[in-house]
Amino acid sequence: MRIAVLGPTYPIKGGISHYTTLLVEHLRKRHDVDFLSFKYQYPKFLYPGTGQFDSSEKTIAVENERIFHSLWPPSWNRIVKRVIDSDCDLLITAWWTYFFALQNALINYRVRKSHKRVMYICHNVKQHENRPFESSFTNLAFRDVDYFIVHSTEDRDNLLKYRDDANVKINVHPTYDHFANMYDESKIAEIKSKKKPNTVFFFGVVRPYKGLKYLVESFPLVLKEIPDAHLLIVGDFWESEDDYRKLIKELGITSRTELINSYVPNENVGDYFHLADCLALPYTSATQSGIVQISYGFNLPVIVTRVGGLPEVVDDGATGAIVEPENSNALAEGIIRVLKNPNRDSYPQRIKEYSRKFSWDNMIDTIESFFTSEVS
Repeated sequence: MRIAVLGPTYPIKGGISHYTTLLVEHLRKRHDVDFLSFKYQYPKFLYPGTGQFDSSEKTIAVENERIFHSLWPPSWNRIVKRVIDSDCDLLITAWWTYFFALQNALINYRVRKSHKRVMYICHNVKQHENRPFESSFTNLAFRDVDYFIVHSTEDRDNLLKYRDDANVKINVHPTYDHFANMYDESKIAEIKSKKKPNTVFFFGVVRPYKGLKYLVESFPLVLKEIPDAHLLIVGDFWESEDDYRKLIKELGITSRTELINSYVPNENVGDYFHLADCLALPYTSATQSGIVQISYGFNLPVIVTRVGGLPEVVDDGATGAIVEPENSNALAEGIIRVLKNPNRDSYPQRIKEYSRKFSWDNMIDTIESFFTSEVS
C-alpha cells in the first residue's frame, strides 16, 4: 500500500514530532510512505516557553518533505497534489488541535474527492483547555475522514460525540525506547553515580492541566515517610516558574527539590530518567501521555492520576500506581507505595513484560486492520 503521512518532525520539537517520525519509520518497513512534514507550525504567540524548534544534537528524523505551512494555503494545495500524483491509497494525518481544522478540512475534502482514503491518528480529540469555537472547527475537521485511531477509551468517547458514525479503533500510545537506546552502559553508570536516593521525577511541558502543584504539595507528606526522598522537576514552563519556586520555599522543601526550567534535547533525556526512581504524572486531565511511554522505555515505574487514558497503561502495583486526581494526599500515598514497595527491584522486569503490548508493530497492525476488515 502507498501511504502519505502528514505531521510534524524534526526540526519541530515535541512528542508529536517524535511520534510521527517513528510512525513513518515503522510504516516504511511494510509500505511505501511519503512523509509530508511541517515547514511552519504556529505563530510565536501560540507557543510559549523556549520555542518550537528542536536544538538536539542527536535528532529523531527520517526522510521527509517539508511542505505544510499552516498559514499559507498554496502549501495545502501542494499536499493534495502530492497525494494524488503519487497515487497514494491513504493519507494519515496527525490530529491534536483545532488550530489545524480548516487546513485539514480542505485537504481531506479534496483528497477524498480523488477517491483516496483519509485517516486521523488522534493524540487529543479535544484540547485540554476549553477554547472558543473548538467544537465547530473540530466538527469541520472530522467531516471527511474515513478512519480514526485514538489512544484511549476517553478519546474514543470524545470522538463519538463529534462523529457518532466514526470508524474508530483504540491503539494505546506505543512505547518510546529510542531515548534509552542513545546511552551505552558506561554513560549510564556515570549518570547513576550522581544519583540521589528515592528521586521522584516530573518531566515535560508545565501547563495547568499537568497538575504540578499537587506534586509539589504532596512532597512534605512523602518526606515524613521517606526522609531522604528528592523531587526532580524538569520541564519547559508555560506557567510562572517563580510561583512554583515560591510554593517550594513556603513548604520548606527547597533542599529536597531541584527545578530545571528547560527543554531537554534528545541526547540528554536519559540524564534525568537514569537519576529517577519513579515518574509522577499528577495530571488533572489527560487522554494519554507519551511521557509514560518514555518512562517505560527506561523501565521506570510511574504514578499516574485516574484521568483519561492514563489508568489504561499502568498495572497498579506492578508497573506503578494509580491515584485520584487533584489530591495531594492520594498522590503522596501512591509515591510512598511505589518507593517502599518490598518488591521494588522487580519493577524493571515487570515493565519490560507489560510494555510489550505497546509495540509499534501493534500500531501498524491497527492501521492495516481497517483495510483487512473491508476486504473480509
